[in-house]
Amino acid sequence: MLCQPLLHVSWPLFWTSLECDKLFDSLSSSASAFSPGALLCFSGLLETESRFTLFTNEQGGIEDDVIVAVHRDFLLIIGNACNKSKILSRLDAEAAEARGRGQTVTVEAVEDYTLLSVQGPQAMDVMSQAVNLSNADLVRMPFMSSYLCSVEGVACVLTRCGFSGEDGFEISLPASEATRIFSILLEKSSLLRPAGVGARDTLRQEAGLCQFDLDIDEQTTPVEAALGWTVGRRRRQEANFPGAARILAQLAQQQLLQNQTRKGPASVDALQKALAAEAEKAGLREENRLRRKRVGLCLPAGGGSSKGVTVREEGGKNVGIVTSSCFAPSLQRTIGMAYLDLPYTLVGSR
Repeated sequence: MLCQPLLHVSWPLFWTSLECDKLFDSLSSSASAFSPGALLCFSGLLETESRFTLFTNEQGGIEDDVIVAVHRDFLLIIGNACNKSKILSRLDAEAAEARGRGQTVTVEAVEDYTLLSVQGPQAMDVMSQAVNLSNADLVRMPFMSSYLCSVEGVACVLTRCGFSGEDGFEISLPASEATRIFSILLEKSSLLRPAGVGARDTLRQEAGLCQFDLDIDEQTTPVEAALGWTVGRRRRQEANFPGAARILAQLAQQQLLQNQTRKGPASVDALQKALAAEAEKAGLREENRLRRKRVGLCLPAGGGSSKGVTVREEGGKNVGIVTSSCFAPSLQRTIGMAYLDLPYTLVGSR
């Protein structure tokens, strides 16, 4: 029988309370009242919807990757514990500016909350035994939606998402109730098994999901990390987010790469020259150009972690570096992620 992992994920939660009439545009652009630099355009999101997005710095690097859920009177922002101080400081500064303009904006770091995550193809069966969701149908709850609910009498926020690549739910709840709810969930379903960071890392590797400080960091741009899709359409048009000049230039060069590959196979040297010529023609500044990109790869069998290992092409030239790896039980082989020089990121490169 397939067992569903029950993960305890102790990430901080930032609750951002805003005036309701300004809620949906709170993070969307500099034209909005409260704009701390997330790449997503929030003006089109409806209540109960949530999205994955990134905070970037002025150099275009990733400061944090977060999930933001829209609720009636607040935004729920779930980020990485290691980035808590800098993101909270940034939100506080933006909130202070908004209050100076006469708006009602407060930011609270909820220290006494934690997350439990139920992941796997039968996560719905497990959660239906424990969740009281009066304002929605759990079975029809869309992916990346978020609702207030009750789990065994405890008020929680339930979001249909996860860090596993599978269907799943994350439960935001008071830390004081976490152990009790954890135990009750295990008692209610024979499908559940406790799981930790090792199991989660295997799942996220198989799904190609990044982990902060391994596969992404403040020196890595969204385009380099193959996360350019997180840059909203309006963000691209208005170009008013931190690091916009570099990120938008790299998005343009990514398009140039795609255009070149459509013309048919080419040697690495020929591709490099063509990309440089097209970038010059497009007026892309040297310091803003895309030079590397994240890819997934299969690694030699045996050994432990390959983090930091150099990737070489057939002729022996260094072309990249591995950022994380693990043995994948589903594939029965070692897999990982690496950043490779741009011409070597094409499928079939050796």
